[in-house]
Amino acid sequence: MTMTKTATKAATISLTEMVDLKAKGLSLAQIGKMAGISKQGVSQRLKASGLDPEAIGQFKKDKSLILHGEQKMLLDSLTPEEIKKMGGRDKVVSFGIIYDKTRLQDDQSTANLAAHFTQVDLSVVRNKDEEIGCPPTDISVNVPPEKDEKEA
Repeated sequence: MTMTKTATKAATISLTEMVDLKAKGLSLAQIGKMAGISKQGVSQRLKASGLDPEAIGQFKKDKSLILHGEQKMLLDSLTPEEIKKMGGRDKVVSFGIIYDKTRLQDDQSTANLAAHFTQVDLSVVRNKDEEIGCPPTDISVNVPPEKDEKEA
C-alpha cells in the first residue's frame, strides 16, 4: 500500500488576515481566492489555529462592553481581605495603574511635566566674563510685558 503525501500550498495572506476576513463575513472561497489557496485550505488553517472567526468578530464588535464587564468583575473580586494578602509592591503598582487610568478617564494628564526657569542676574554674568578675560556674553532675553491687573 502506497501512501501519498499531500503538499500544502503556502498562502499569500497571513492566518490573522484570514481570520479578520472571515469575521468580516467573507466566504471561505473568497478568502481562498485572495490567499491563492482552496477554500478547503482556508478551512483547514482556521480549524488548525483553534480560532473562531465569528467569536473574534463578535469580540471586536463588542470589545469595549466586554472589557468593561471584565474590569468590573476584577475590581469586584478585590475584597479587603484579598488586598490585605497582597504584597507591598503589588499594592503600590496596582494603585499607580488605577490612579493613571482614572486620570486618563477624567481627561487629566498622567505625566508630571515641570518647566524650570533659571533667573540670572545679567550683571553677575558680565562681571564674571570680565574677571576671567572673556569677551562679554551677549545675552538677549525677551520677556513678555506683565499684564496690568486691570487687563487680567
